[in-house]
Amino acid sequence: MGVPAPQASDAVEVTNLPEGVTVTSLDWKETPVTKPDMKGEESVAVPATVHIEFSDGFSRDVAVNINVTSQSAKYTPETQDKIYNLKDTVKPQDFITNINDLPQGTTFEWNGNDGVIDTITAGSKTGGSIGNLSRWFQ
Repeated sequence: MGVPAPQASDAVEVTNLPEGVTVTSLDWKETPVTKPDMKGEESVAVPATVHIEFSDGFSRDVAVNINVTSQSAKYTPETQDKIYNLKDTVKPQDFITNINDLPQGTTFEWNGNDGVIDTITAGSKTGGSIGNLSRWFQ
């Protein structure tokens, strides 16, 4: 799934038409994939095709790329140290200071320690890192 595709009219600019000829239709030939497999990359160019129809009866397909940028490239969570009491439940989002700057629907998980931070024994805990900050688009 992914976010809605941008308007096809945002992907191409039609210029230098003969006098009297206008664009009558400009749309995606097939709806582009907007949630590609990022394969660890911060940005991926997704190929797509825009179909353009002209008032003189001719049409043309134009190849374009839609640049999809990963959420991790756009947003940087800022963290802080926290002090907890013994047996407190420790949630990774408690350590993020700029939660309101992250996309709505961002989820938080611990990396390492099987997703659990030991608060039964006293002492300083590193607890792994906060990982898998993700936003899934509907």
